[in-house]
Amino acid sequence: MELYRRRLEKLQQAMLREGVDVYLAATQVNMQYLSGFSEPPLERLMFLLVAQQGEPVWFAPALSAESTATNPAGWQTRYVWHDSDGPSRALEACTRDYDLETATIAVDDEMPAAFLLRLQEALPAALFRAGGELMGSVRAVKDADELRCMREAARLTDESLAAGLEPAGGQRCPPYNPVPRRASGPVAASRRWLRSHPPPEDLMTEGRVLMHIHTLRTMLRFSVRS
Repeated sequence: MELYRRRLEKLQQAMLREGVDVYLAATQVNMQYLSGFSEPPLERLMFLLVAQQGEPVWFAPALSAESTATNPAGWQTRYVWHDSDGPSRALEACTRDYDLETATIAVDDEMPAAFLLRLQEALPAALFRAGGELMGSVRAVKDADELRCMREAARLTDESLAAGLEPAGGQRCPPYNPVPRRASGPVAASRRWLRSHPPPEDLMTEGRVLMHIHTLRTMLRFSVRS
């Protein structure tokens, strides 16, 4: 809980500096960052509303309300709407409570267009702005928990790469034998390149296979364009 409160405080301070009244987090990554819970943005309007002061609140469809209520940060699910009614009434209540009619509202850069268009239609006088830069400035300063996770991810990555690059019983690539049939265009270009750049014998043992494939793919891409 304390972790999410610290993150909330950082975001609210940034909102105050930038003149943002409300931030709507509608993507999995930012919902997770601010609450510990996330859900894929599907066709039903859903977001975590963060005002300059106070705790965030969930705006969620009834199908997701039980899930949002279990968020580790403990933020309240205040606005719930049902398919039979649509989100209009819940959105009207949210608008009244947070004075959204003329507010400056920042939203996730990746908020689904259907969500944003619905909000703009309901709040024609509000000023909507992309919130990616704002949220990015907040998330750029990592807290202790994030640093711990990053170090663990780096350790696991290093171990995986080291294990993948170890020779498996001295395995080597078989000799390269080009297919002796006629071809044209990118296929012919790739075969000409492979004839002049055969895979090295130590390709597998030194872990150079990805570089070789990447070079070939790059060459093929330029061949197709030309």
